[in-house]
Amino acid sequence: MSITGLIDCQVEQGVARLHLNRPDRGNALDGDLAAALRAAATSLGDAPDVRVIRLSGEGRMFCVGGDLGYVAQHDVGPGEALQALAGDLHAAIRALIDHPAPVVARIHGPAGGAGMSLVCACDVAIAGESAAFTSAYTRAGLSPDGGLTWLLPHIVGPVRAKDIMLTNRRIDAREALALGIVSRVVGDEDLDDAVDKVVEALANGAPGAAGAVKRLVAASATAELTTHLDAEAASIAGLSETPDGREGVSAFLEKRSPAFGGVS
Repeated sequence: MSITGLIDCQVEQGVARLHLNRPDRGNALDGDLAAALRAAATSLGDAPDVRVIRLSGEGRMFCVGGDLGYVAQHDVGPGEALQALAGDLHAAIRALIDHPAPVVARIHGPAGGAGMSLVCACDVAIAGESAAFTSAYTRAGLSPDGGLTWLLPHIVGPVRAKDIMLTNRRIDAREALALGIVSRVVGDEDLDDAVDKVVEALANGAPGAAGAVKRLVAASATAELTTHLDAEAASIAGLSETPDGREGVSAFLEKRSPAFGGVS
């Protein structure tokens, strides 16, 4: 499906493709694009066949952040416009984080402001050499949204996160890899191939195990160790009794590739 033409959302063979489609504005989020992203992301919660979500942007840029021109010119005033925009963005990010399927980001060119927040919300972020990241918010006299003040400190630590958000310095792809903002960096010409290989592998994997990884890692941020160890034990024991768990163990013992009932 295509939601208002600003978000292409297609689900095929277990892969949900969310594609930002406002290239003439660097995929900047205005009210319409933010609302479309929310609608597309939340709709995937009702799609049980989704095994992996692929997030990308049209044109030369991944997403340059919020459209401040839209905010400044909005009839209701900047405060109300930003409150509504942030509400839609936050609902979309919450939907992606809460979805049991891994979210894979394909990042090319700039990812600024809310675009950087989207990257930080993904489970696997693969960047081309041209990718660059900047917080950008305080440069405009604003504070971050999109969960950046929560997500980024968990990735790089609070000291580095404050440096990045306060100075708005440009982070190239290689530094982003070193900081843990992205998972992998490849040449721009190899970006699609690298992303598609990861997406295909995840689509053919065991969805219960993938969902457990997301859930357990998220819980680890606030869980006490003993409680978390109990959660891990319950999870691995429960998964061992599922069809995919039985298949995975059998394949390991038989020294063959597992067939998880994924997509072909």
